[in-house]
Amino acid sequence: KITDIAKKRIELVGKAREGRLSLEEISNGTFTVTNLGMYGIRSFSPIINPPQAAILAVGEIYTEPAVVNGKIKPESFIDLSVSCDHRIIDGIVGAKFLGRKGIRVATAFFISSVILCGLVKILFIKSSAKTVLRWRLSISIFLSQLSQATLRR
Repeated sequence: KITDIAKKRIELVGKAREGRLSLEEISNGTFTVTNLGMYGIRSFSPIINPPQAAILAVGEIYTEPAVVNGKIKPESFIDLSVSCDHRIIDGIVGAKFLGRKGIRVATAFFISSVILCGLVKILFIKSSAKTVLRWRLSISIFLSQLSQATLRR
């Protein structure tokens, strides 16, 4: 369940902040979610942690003007990037992951309940071992103050 993943994530983040993570808890992963938003970084290209297959980068939440129902108003945005090891995963799998359904799964690590809408832009950057896909999403509602605080730390 997504909620189980979110609960486990909160537990592991707490242990990490307290310096209590065991080797078992940080080993044998296949996918990493990394967040530099708390340092004011809007977007970045994450580097895969071998032997993992992929990594998702989460940037800072920021506000920009956007057209909503024909009117310009401030909206919150977040930049997400995924890097995939093409020896393990085809780039299209990474692209599909960043589709709306995949984003909901990925954000379970950060946000217990959030409504994502408004795909704004995509930028494909290819290199020899990975494809970085950058999506800019409008975040319309934060339903959990705890999750919002976690994102901003």
